[in-house]
Amino acid sequence: MKVPVARLEYLFQFFSKRCESFRGLMNAMLDSCQQLHLIVYNDELTPGDPLQPDNLRKSSIWYVTVLEFNQQLRLEDAWLPAALIRHMHITKLSGKMAEFSKCVFDVWCSPPSVGLLTHGMVLDLGGDQPRVVKFKIISTLADYAALQGMWSAKGASGIRPCLKCQNVVAKTSDLDKHANDDGYFVTIACFDASKFDELNNDGYYAVASALKHTALHLSKSELDKLEKAAGLNFHPSGLLQAVSLRLYVQPSLAQIDGMHTLYSSGGIFDVEMGLFCDAVRQRANVTLS
Repeated sequence: MKVPVARLEYLFQFFSKRCESFRGLMNAMLDSCQQLHLIVYNDELTPGDPLQPDNLRKSSIWYVTVLEFNQQLRLEDAWLPAALIRHMHITKLSGKMAEFSKCVFDVWCSPPSVGLLTHGMVLDLGGDQPRVVKFKIISTLADYAALQGMWSAKGASGIRPCLKCQNVVAKTSDLDKHANDDGYFVTIACFDASKFDELNNDGYYAVASALKHTALHLSKSELDKLEKAAGLNFHPSGLLQAVSLRLYVQPSLAQIDGMHTLYSSGGIFDVEMGLFCDAVRQRANVTLS
């Protein structure tokens, strides 16, 4: 299967040359910043009429941008289209989104693209002298579903449903009641952030390694139980199992997109406003008409 993935050095060179607004953003940023951080964002999109969606066209779109753009990240020109794959092709991969993610980062974290992350790259930004651009590390940004697929997380179907915590467990697991003498485990319903124990890279990689070394000795049903308990799926060809990429892209730097979490697409704000409107209708006898 062949999918379009733009090489980073060509991508930045092309937009620096062809897009005046992006060139201006790069110049303004490099005047004040030397250490740059690359952000990789992906989301699903179904082009066409939203009232008559054609799911055969449903695709995962990937963009890259620079964290140091700061407030200018609100601009469309700050986000460079870098990769695309149709959803129907992802479903044919054994590792689904985790496998495709590994393919994308294999392109970006191997020569010559990896030069952006190691010794830097020279860009012609229209000034008297070319400028050297070097990124420190890659952060992944997406909604929860995309990060779940990218990092092989079980999500709500796992005993450990949280992508970022190692002691948050499902309410139905009862671990907070029966295996919790020291109060370490809390459920997904806990609102006290001080009780959360962050899952760092070492923890992720330890679980990934344990899954890899035990998978060959387990039946499918036994592996399913282990994956559920670990909160991670075992994808041999997935991003989490790619040891060579860990220097550049790490699960601890995965960030959940606030626009999905708080505001749009079923975010907390949407839920709260829905509950508020229901309460107003019930208590004030207000109707939609």
